Amino acid sequence: DGTPLLGSPVTKTITVLNPAKSVQRVSPPGDVSGTAGGLLSLDDSPTVKVLAEDDTPFQGYPVEFRVTAGNGTVGITTTPTEQTVTINTDANGEAKARWQLGDVGANTVKALTPDLTDTPIVFNATAGPGVPAKLVKFSGDGQEGAVGLPTNEPFVAKVTDVNDNAISGHDVKFMITDPTDAYFGHLGNRDTTLTTDPEGKVSVTMTYGSELNKVHTVTAEVVDTDVPVETFTATPTVRVAKSI
Repeated sequence: DGTPLLGSPVTKTITVLNPAKSVQRVSPPGDVSGTAGGLLSLDDSPTVKVLAEDDTPFQGYPVEFRVTAGNGTVGITTTPTEQTVTINTDANGEAKARWQLGDVGANTVKALTPDLTDTPIVFNATAGPGVPAKLVKFSGDGQEGAVGLPTNEPFVAKVTDVNDNAISGHDVKFMITDPTDAYFGHLGNRDTTLTTDPEGKVSVTMTYGSELNKVHTVTAEVVDTDVPVETFTATPTVRVAKSI
């Protein structure tokens, strides 16, 4: 009958979003370094930005961060536990993963956005050992031998950081602490300082004193640190007859 319907006309606004187009690296700008087993800072955490067709930030796009070298972990918290995590971009179009480095050496994370251009984005980090935190008796402790002769095997100690990564190039001091006439190298030499090798190890051979069945004690100390001292023991239980 030509009478308008109540509430008409109805107007509806439809917003058409530009599709995601590309992804770009935000930070860090290049390769970084850190401690094996340690969490990288926020500034060094892998961060990417997804852009729409009109180059505006694209929110809610899933970015997969995947560890591809070094056995590290990624996640959204300060205690990442996964090898792969998917993080949606925020209002700025950005996605950031926290990255805990793994083994000493090369570590890599890739940011994957398969349907976009410029993917994947690769993040590289070099992990090194931390400061000395542990001294381990590696071998040679509790052995027996002959009076006046060198130990059958050296005392071997290993220096590591808190995550058990070997530390090379650090000094370890060995000292004979029992009241015997045992020595290192030459008669009367009761202490010696040596430098750890690439495996974090250092070794020394002791010559037993003249007293049979006397327990010899040797301490190992990581120089200029608060790392607890370790103690080795060795006992001469036999005499070797000298030829005439």
